[in-house]
Amino acid sequence: MTQDHMQVLGQVVRELRIAKKLTQDELGTKAGYRSGAGVSISRLENGQLRPGAERLDGVAEALGLTREELETRVSRQTVDNVETATADATATESRSPEGSKDRYRRIEQEIDARKRDITDLSRVFNEARDRALDDFFGKFTEIAGRIEGARQPEPTQLHGKDPIDVIDSKVEVATDGVPQPPASGTGGAATDFQLVWLKRAARLAAAGAGGAMVLPILAAAPLAAFGIVEIAKRNRKRQQEFDAKLKRAEAELDATTPGFKALQNILPRATQTLDYIAVHAGHALNRWENQIRSQVGSGPVTWELLSHGDRQLYNDFFEIAAAQITVLTIDVQSLLTTLDGDDLNQLITQADEALTQSHNAVQALV
Repeated sequence: MTQDHMQVLGQVVRELRIAKKLTQDELGTKAGYRSGAGVSISRLENGQLRPGAERLDGVAEALGLTREELETRVSRQTVDNVETATADATATESRSPEGSKDRYRRIEQEIDARKRDITDLSRVFNEARDRALDDFFGKFTEIAGRIEGARQPEPTQLHGKDPIDVIDSKVEVATDGVPQPPASGTGGAATDFQLVWLKRAARLAAAGAGGAMVLPILAAAPLAAFGIVEIAKRNRKRQQEFDAKLKRAEAELDATTPGFKALQNILPRATQTLDYIAVHAGHALNRWENQIRSQVGSGPVTWELLSHGDRQLYNDFFEIAAAQITVLTIDVQSLLTTLDGDDLNQLITQADEALTQSHNAVQALV
């Protein structure tokens, strides 16, 4: 299975899943994936997972198809993609009203698709985050507080100036904070999106009557709410204005695509690390706590009373807690709001290195 084939397979699976109104987690469970089912489907849809025959059979069956039928759809989609790419390459800048409507629908569909993906990835991440905080970090902080003279983890590091408060509130994509056009004559921009970590994801300026309007890339509001459709029905000048707005909208989508794709890779990896901490580090911590209690009871204990082996274990758990903090404080918001290519590449590199180092450190310790 080539990389191109994996990409098209992911495209087809994603479209079929959305058509059946299934979340990634639901599809993964139906397909036979167990732990991290949603993460596995996310990676498959992004062309990062090469499923074996048995798993591919499970995915196809969960989508109401046989494996052969699924492969046939992939082949057809490959041909369609080639034809679409060819048509796009030869298209002129001039668009007819019908072409503008197609572009309008495509933008709206892309917004909805991105929102669905982020919602699914966020939910799975939040579940893993809660498990890791409950089963490991919270317990380790409590145990550390009973050991006098031991260096203490700093949960306050999980709190910052970033709008994402990863320890007190879950990553959410609010849909009730859709921006509205400003009052007539203000000339301002609607900026209160109330998207917890997708805030200011993309601003598509649409100069209309009464001042500027802003369209968030991941808000679920129909474009008609901003009066764009009416512009398309007017005279040629209005049509040209509409085409210009669509061009800016497409440019914003293109500009935010690298960060969005990076997030599709980063969130599942972060989820995997947090799951590993919750299960393996959590179990190891429970065993060690029981061992310490059998030796000195459940009361406070000094660092000096711990054996060399117990001190080493404590330090290992401390490093795991530090790795967990690193994962939870990755600046995911900036991945979606940074449009400068160099700055974005730097953010992606930093996130990738942080995840790799944290995951390797945790696996080496437990």
